[in-house]
Amino acid sequence: MIEQRQKDVNFHVANIYEEPSDESLKELTWRLDQLEAMLNGLRPKNQTYEQILLDRMGGLEQRLRDCLSVLNARIKKTEADAKNCNSDCDWGELPTMAELQQRVKAMAASVKSRSGKRS
Repeated sequence: MIEQRQKDVNFHVANIYEEPSDESLKELTWRLDQLEAMLNGLRPKNQTYEQILLDRMGGLEQRLRDCLSVLNARIKKTEADAKNCNSDCDWGELPTMAELQQRVKAMAASVKSRSGKRS
């Protein structure tokens, strides 16, 4: 037990703060300069990557704007064409209401006859 206490005291005495020497200060300064240089070397890489991503995002944003303007132009053209179409378009020969009603009756009869066969 006494030996352990002596070891603890010796350990604490060995770890008492001492003023750093000029040589250790120079070494610490040199190490800090080295770390700062490494950090400065990393910054341009990150900034470059950031710039690449920002450029891509800007390009995509511009592309979306271009597509949107084309789409808006087509919508306006379609609306204008639709307004003009009522008077200018050739609808061809459309069936009359009587002909359409005959078709509906024929389809209804066909469906009834098929469902009757299944029962």
